[in-house]
Amino acid sequence: MTRIRQLTITFILIWILAKLGVMFSGNAVSAFGFMVLLNLLFILLIQFFFLHFKYKEIDKLESNFLNDPVGTMRAAANYIIVIVVFSVAYYTLIDPSFDAFRVNEAAEFAQEQVNDPEYFEELKRRNPTIPPETTADEYVENARQQAMWFAKWHIRAGGSLLVLVLMSAFNSVFVTLLFRKVMLK
Repeated sequence: MTRIRQLTITFILIWILAKLGVMFSGNAVSAFGFMVLLNLLFILLIQFFFLHFKYKEIDKLESNFLNDPVGTMRAAANYIIVIVVFSVAYYTLIDPSFDAFRVNEAAEFAQEQVNDPEYFEELKRRNPTIPPETTADEYVENARQQAMWFAKWHIRAGGSLLVLVLMSAFNSVFVTLLFRKVMLK
């Protein structure tokens, strides 16, 4: 097993343990952003160490700038796939109450918006996606339905995969530029 695969497996295990630790501590909702940032940090580290291990074995002139982002994306792909699969399993099997919380949170926010009739009329006037004849109950139910739609596992998997791949693509170019300018002088 190569060193980058060992490092990827280590980061996967650390992330899974952190996710389970957050869940067992009862901070799953408040630590959601932290877990996303931890994912991005691990993707950056995997890409950085891929280049670090690569250039320990070869010279800078043996590779070009266009091959390095592709290699870093390939190194991060295994991490991304495992994390997306675990996230889907986590939110559907281990902690389905998280989705229920998000749906209720969206409905409560919509209810707060319709509690003030003047604000609700202003909201309908400013927002072209809300038909003018929409009632307060319809608006709250629509907010609940939208939140339930985003809580579906295939929407979550597709969205997570898309976001992580796009961030990985951006990071791969950033890491390659930084690595070649700073580390390979």
